[in-house]
Amino acid sequence: MRKDIAIEDKNELIKKYMPFIISVTAEVTNKYVSVENSEELSISLEAFNEAIDRYESGKGNLLTYAKTVIKSRLIDYHRKRRKVILLDDCNVIEEGYNMEHDIHNKEELQKYEVILQSYGIGFEQLANCSIKHTKTRERITNLVKSISTDQEIEKAIKSTKRLPITLISKKYFISKSVVKAHKLFIKALLVAVYYQISSVLDWLEI
Repeated sequence: MRKDIAIEDKNELIKKYMPFIISVTAEVTNKYVSVENSEELSISLEAFNEAIDRYESGKGNLLTYAKTVIKSRLIDYHRKRRKVILLDDCNVIEEGYNMEHDIHNKEELQKYEVILQSYGIGFEQLANCSIKHTKTRERITNLVKSISTDQEIEKAIKSTKRLPITLISKKYFISKSVVKAHKLFIKALLVAVYYQISSVLDWLEI
C-alpha cells in the first residue's frame, strides 16, 4: 500500500478496524484497554498506521500483517520500559522484558498486594516511601538480604505483622532511626522473601 495514501482514507480504515486494534492490544498486554487513556493503544494505533504504509498485497491479509506489527511494537515498547515488578523508591524496579513471563508477574503482583495488605501495607503507602539516595537504598537492600534468613525476625514479623525495629537494630548494628525511617520498604521486601515472590527474589538476587 502506498505511503502517500490519503489521510482521510487512513482514518477511515483505523475507524473501521478500531475494535480489531483494541482486541490485539488487550491480547498482548493481557489487560483492559481504555480507549480514552491507554498508552499501549496509542502505540497500537501508530503501529496500525505503519502497517497500512508498509503493507503489500504479497504479504497476505492486511489484518494479519497489522497484528504482527502491533504485537512487535508493543513488545518493543515494554522492552524499553522494561518489566514492571517491584516498587522501589516508590517507582518500579525493572528488569529485562519477557512478555510471557510478564503475564505471570502480573498475577504474582496481585498475590503480593493481597499478602502485603494482611501486613498492613498498601501499594499507595509504598508510593510515599521513597529512598532517594543510592547508597542508602543499597544499604537497606543489603540489610534485607541479611535479615531474610533470620528465623527469629521472621517469626516476629509473621506473628505480630510488625517489623521488630529494636531487635533488628541490635542484631545488625544499624541505627533504630534508619530502620524506622524505611520500615515499610524493609517489611515489604521481607514479606516478598517469606512468601517467595519470585520477581522480588530475582531483583534481590536471593
